[in-house]
Amino acid sequence: MFDNKSMANENPVSISEAELNSVLNSIKDVNTKNIHEDYKLGVGISQAELEKVLKSSSSHENAKKTEKMEREEKIALRNAHAAEVMEKANAKLPKTVSVVYGTTRKESAFISGLKQGDSIELDRLYGQPAEILVNGTLFAHGMLEENNGHACVKIIDIV
Repeated sequence: MFDNKSMANENPVSISEAELNSVLNSIKDVNTKNIHEDYKLGVGISQAELEKVLKSSSSHENAKKTEKMEREEKIALRNAHAAEVMEKANAKLPKTVSVVYGTTRKESAFISGLKQGDSIELDRLYGQPAEILVNGTLFAHGMLEENNGHACVKIIDIV
């Protein structure tokens, strides 16, 4: 296979043919092992094949992402449209407006002992703003007033 004499002229180190074959077989075994490991990892393909696979998987992933984004956009548009329709429908419905000037908690015995002319102390100081609720939800704060003999509330801030 190799001429030891020509190798000896080029390289002062000389090895026997058996030693050379042993080294070459070792290298061959290592290369074979690396090829099998690369194959298991999917690396043992040509650069062109690798680029083709990467390109197709990339375009497939991009298509999936685009599909997902389009689906999410459609859902968002439908939700916005539904909210708009609900808002229009709710705008036509009458609302219940309540004004809460204060609250308190009392025991049953206190409540059952109340009679005309008694006072109930509230959790709010005199002159503080009342809460204005629309359908049970806090909408604004306002001050109690009188207008043409009627009690009213003047809005001082909308929540």
